[in-house]
Amino acid sequence: MLLANKVPAAALAGAIAPCEVTVPAQNTGLGPEKTSFFQALGVTTNISRGTIEILSDAQLIKTGDKVGASEATLLHMLNISPFSSGLIIQQVFDSGSIYSPEVLDITEDTLHSRCLEGVRNVASVCLHMGGPTLHQYSILSSMGTRGFWLCLWRLITPSHLLKRSRPSWRIHLLLWLLPLWLLPPLLLLLLLQPQPRLKQRKSRRSRTRIWNLVSLINYQKATSSANSI
Repeated sequence: MLLANKVPAAALAGAIAPCEVTVPAQNTGLGPEKTSFFQALGVTTNISRGTIEILSDAQLIKTGDKVGASEATLLHMLNISPFSSGLIIQQVFDSGSIYSPEVLDITEDTLHSRCLEGVRNVASVCLHMGGPTLHQYSILSSMGTRGFWLCLWRLITPSHLLKRSRPSWRIHLLLWLLPLWLLPPLLLLLLLQPQPRLKQRKSRRSRTRIWNLVSLINYQKATSSANSI
């Protein structure tokens, strides 16, 4: 946080340079009358469209050198702030203890990872105690039968009993055996269910035989009535 909040600072004459200062190649926008000023500092320039243009990057100040008046003036004319100002921590004092400044080298990723580690530790303790939180029921559901019955025990047990004790090995054994106890009644219910009756379908051949029989009876009746007449 402290390193990210540093602000740019201009080079002042007589100051010690904390870093190397390089003037990049660019069009300065200054008039040709300043050409001798650049040449005195060893900066290669050229006149382009009536303005001074720096042809290549030029190292102006080395690390640890004292900033001269000419260098400070040139950087000011080019609107370059090569240095930065900020807070430098030498020691950290907290609750009677002194720490090195490295304890403050904390980034957002470090805080995020530590928070996730704390959440994982709390979740592990809750699962071990048999008192899962609301966000852990999805984890318990992936554990299979034991996780399901553990969730059920957690829901039906009063909160004051959960705070006093945690489920013992007997409760865990009960959670494992409870599905086996429920299996015979479920099978019995499935066997006692009435099976739907299938309607008997007459085949096409049987319908043909019945039709032929009816036709024969009608023919015999017609023949007997004709003979009687």
